[in-house]
Amino acid sequence: MVIHMTSLIPKHTRRGAAELVGSILMVLVIVALIAEAFLIGMPILNKRMDQASVSYIERALGELSDAIEITARQGGETQVNLETKSRFTSPPSIKLEQDAGGEYKIVLRGQSHALHYASVGIPLNDFIGPYNTTGLYVQSTSVEKVVGTLGVNKGVVVTASSTKISGGIRLIMEVVPRPIRDPSQNVITRIRFQPISGKSTSATLPTRIIVKAVGQTTDIVNEGTSSSPVMVTYRTITVGVGFE
Repeated sequence: MVIHMTSLIPKHTRRGAAELVGSILMVLVIVALIAEAFLIGMPILNKRMDQASVSYIERALGELSDAIEITARQGGETQVNLETKSRFTSPPSIKLEQDAGGEYKIVLRGQSHALHYASVGIPLNDFIGPYNTTGLYVQSTSVEKVVGTLGVNKGVVVTASSTKISGGIRLIMEVVPRPIRDPSQNVITRIRFQPISGKSTSATLPTRIIVKAVGQTTDIVNEGTSSSPVMVTYRTITVGVGFE
């Protein structure tokens, strides 16, 4: 008589083994789905957190530009805190440096996960930038600044650019003063930055930015002819900038 081995295994044991294998397969499927969702979701989450961080810096630098204009007009000293609030690869740095024309500007550099802007600095708080773009493209040794109109344009412009680099995206934001013309009085007012003695000219976020009115000068220039003079008043307000 032939005895089949399967008949010696109780039916409830075979059923239990099948259920165990089914449970293991279900767990593996769930783990695979979670891993896939993680791989797909993390880049999206990183980009959203990155966007929130960049948006914060936009607002903070916008508030800084407003604080600089108010301090230039009213005098005194203003302090602006710039927090990290970011998911960047490393904390952004901020520095007071000179442009091609030798005038100071505030430059913030960081690294992000996405291209938020064009590769050339675009204005964020105005519709025209602070520089003559033709001069900027040809890398002139003296880049002309665009003259804005009082009540229409900002005297301190925030610009931003982002470019691909190895390992991520380079983010650059600048705070640049530019001349503003008052057509009713033929007056052009210029804000100029200079380092504050005893304060650092660079820092890593978080940092406190010190803005201090230093003084102003006035020059009257005849931009017409001797027979038909056009007298233009140039008022230059110097604002000290430092980090601590």
